[in-house]
Order: sequence, then structure tokens, then C-alpha cells
Amino acid sequence: MRRAIALMAFMAGSLVLGLSATHDAEAATTCTFTTIGSTMRLNADCTTDATILIPNGMTLDGRGRTITAMDPVAGHFTGAIVKNAGAVANVRNLKLNTSALSDVCDDGDARLRGIMLQGASGNITDNTVQNINQGASGCQEGNGIEARNEPFDGTGSNPTRVTITGNRVTQYQKTGILVSGNVRATVTDNYISGIGPVGSIAQNGIQFGYGATGVIKDNRVFANAYTGPNWASTGILIFQSSGILVQGNEVKDSQVGIAIETWGCFAGGPAAANNNHIVYNRISGAQWGVSIAAYSYAPYSECDAEANGNKITNNSIRGVPGVGEQGIFIGGSVIAGTFTPEVDRNRATSNYIVGFDTPVEVDGATNTVLNANGNDA
Repeated sequence: MRRAIALMAFMAGSLVLGLSATHDAEAATTCTFTTIGSTMRLNADCTTDATILIPNGMTLDGRGRTITAMDPVAGHFTGAIVKNAGAVANVRNLKLNTSALSDVCDDGDARLRGIMLQGASGNITDNTVQNINQGASGCQEGNGIEARNEPFDGTGSNPTRVTITGNRVTQYQKTGILVSGNVRATVTDNYISGIGPVGSIAQNGIQFGYGATGVIKDNRVFANAYTGPNWASTGILIFQSSGILVQGNEVKDSQVGIAIETWGCFAGGPAAANNNHIVYNRISGAQWGVSIAAYSYAPYSECDAEANGNKITNNSIRGVPGVGEQGIFIGGSVIAGTFTPEVDRNRATSNYIVGFDTPVEVDGATNTVLNANGNDA
């Protein structure tokens, strides 16, 4: 059995919209903008100790200039560096950085992010987002780019629509690109790199979770690996979400290359991770290549988990000999608790697999279709 993924978990009840009036009054920033029509143009490199809000319907054009987040004189930096203030916002050609942020853990809206769309549609394009971290911290925050929208249980209609393309996201603390809840996202042509093997936190490159859906295509994802016990880092993670296409990505030197996983209604999310398609991806340097898993995992699970009807097709999956454990894993198990996971009707076909102790393992799954998985499968 593969380790459980260390995911970015957000409780729907923890959201706090906007900044307090007190925080606004005390905020110090050197950032100025020139507004032309619906575009706010950053005038010069600058610093800020509080979130910069993008008015509804506006585009923040960074013009290749840098906003650096710093701790305020009293307290520490919280929340996103840049965030929407209404239902639509766009960010392009912006560079984001941080400078020596305090290692203090926050929750809800106060978690550290680079660019955030919360309850908003928009395009995040051609930005450089680096060092969204608090040093060698174990705080479960520090996401480069994040889009989220309630509800987070998979029952939402009229999702926000977000395109995240052409960005460079490096040296994040927890997750490079995170999409959560009632969001339909297209994440394409991004370069994402974690901090490599690290014991302080289990990073993930791209994560779609809690009912999010869309396309993850043609991204390059590198260096997400955790050296601590029990948990694992992932290049691309689909968690309690269904109907996602993961195609044409390069995932290198990540502990788990690509994972589809559910713990069964964890944090109020959906039970299912169903009908996802992993196709034509190139994975190398992985301990576990591609995984489909459903777990009963007390105290996290709140219902029966199901991972059904997923497909792993035409991928190149390369491990490191002596390190690679499973090229493809499909299974379900009870780690703890009384819920019953279901893993049914999944398919792994025409994948090239090399460098793993076990090329393909099926454990606790039913009606699995395996066909033409070579080199040594």
C-alpha cells in the first residue's frame, strides 16, 4: 500500500472574506498603479505588508515588475499578496516574491498565498510567483496560485471559471497551483518546481480537490518529495474530485507522479474521485508513478470513499531503480475506521513502465482492466 498523500485541506466553514478595516488602516505598501480602462498597471517594483485587492472586473498588469511581501512592523504577513475584490479579476505579467516572512501558522483566509481568486472567475497568465514561503516551515500554507469557490462538497452549480496558463511557480511552501471547490479550471503550460526532498512539509505541485473540475495539460512539474514518515508529496494530485483530464504533463523527481485519491468526504468534501483520465503524461524519478486509491482513514473519513471508472492510458512512467516501488497502484483499504472504500472499474492500458520493484499492483480493487502495460509490467 502506498502512503497517503499529504494534501492541502480547507474547511468550508473557515472562510473569512476580505480584510478587516483595522488591517486596511495599518497596511503599508509602496505599490502604486496607473489605471487605464479596466487595467491597473503596476508602476514600479514595490513592497507590501498586506493583501492588494483587484477591483471587480479589473486586470492587474504587472508589466514584468515585482511585488514583494514583507511582515508588517507589528505582527506578520497574512493572506494572499494579490487577491480579487469582486466576481471577476485577472492577473498578468506580474512577479511576486516574499522577504523573510515569519514562520507563523495561519488558517482560513489568513493562509499565505501568492495570487488568489476566491469566489471569482478570471485569467492568471504569464506571471512569476516565487518564494511563497516562511522559510523551512511545516505550516500548511504557502500556495503559489490558488482558485477556490464554495461549496466544497461537489454539489455546486454555476462554477467559477478560471484559466491559469504560462506561469512560473517556484519555491512554494505547500502547493504550486491549488484549485478547490466549485471551480472549473484550465491549468496549462505552467512551470512548477518545489524545493526538492524536504522533511519539513509534504508539497504538491498541482492539486485539484473538493469537487473542482477541468483540465491539467502540458505543464512541467518538478521536485516535490517528502523525506518524513507516513505522508507523500505528489506532482499532480486529484483529491475527492471527478471528471478531470490530466494530459501531456511532464512530472519529474516527485515522490508520487500523479495521484487520484479520496478519503471519503474528508473535510466535508465529496465521497468520490471518479472518471478522471490520466493520458500521455511523462513521469520520471518517482517512487510511486501513478496511483488510484480510496481509503477509510479515521478520523479523517466521514463516508464511504469511492474511486471508480478512472483511466490511466498511454503514459511513460519511469522510476529510479532501487527506489521506485510501484509504477501503477490501484486499490483501496481501511487504514482505520469503519467506512468501506470502493475501487471499481478502473483501467490501466498501454503504459510504458520501467524502474519499479512492482510495475503494476492492484490491491482491494474490483473489475480492474489491465492491458499492454510494458516494458516490464
